[in-house]
Amino acid sequence: MNDRTSSDARGTVSVMEAELRLGEDLRALRLSKNLGQKLVAERAGVSEKAIRRLEAGQGSTLSTLI
Repeated sequence: MNDRTSSDARGTVSVMEAELRLGEDLRALRLSKNLGQKLVAERAGVSEKAIRRLEAGQGSTLSTLI
């Protein structure tokens, strides 16, 4: 493995795949708690656009989130 891949219970994944999964997981958690993007953004101290982009696997990278 290198700095562009990691391993989890589902096997080795690229950073891009991990970022997409993170966005999918963020969206699923938000929806499971019946929260809107605006409220999540306010609570996280980021813009609504940032939440939209994160959920779409765009915007911030894992390295900037961590």
